[in-house]
Amino acid sequence: MSTVKRKLPFVLAASDHGTMIVSRLDYHMVSKTSGFGVGFQILESGAFDSEEISLAVSVLDCRRRYFNDGVFCD
Repeated sequence: MSTVKRKLPFVLAASDHGTMIVSRLDYHMVSKTSGFGVGFQILESGAFDSEEISLAVSVLDCRRRYFNDGVFCD
């Protein structure tokens, strides 16, 4: 087994969306205090952009309406 020290990328985080597995490495810093990335936003504020969540839910609802549950595309 390796003894190389490394940061663990994934952490279990309590968020406004429920408990999530989040990557601590999902970020891009644009200054010392400002950055972006899903993992960054959840770890910094406890939530991801509500507008993007709403859009994703709308797309999934539309897909379900037209293709029903359990349909997978390759």
